[in-house]
Amino acid sequence: MHRYDAGAFLAVAEGKVQTPARTVIRVEEQGGFFGSMPVYAAGFGSAAKVMTIYPGNHDAGMASHQGYILLFAEEHGEPIALVGPGLLPS
Repeated sequence: MHRYDAGAFLAVAEGKVQTPARTVIRVEEQGGFFGSMPVYAAGFGSAAKVMTIYPGNHDAGMASHQGYILLFAEEHGEPIALVGPGLLPS
């Protein structure tokens, strides 16, 4: 069972979360994409999800989606966590 912080949902409802549109760049040579998705939530901090989607990776025995989520503390903006492969949702 997942546990969620109700405060995060409340921050969204109160308009305290900034989630600009994701940026996606086509990577022609690989038939794929590079994307980034930043977010800032007052009271929580900021984060960025960066990833590539290369469909041809399956031929090399690799996942098509590769990426990380980087979390930053709110008060000073220092990086506090790097969430890597295997834990990153598509």
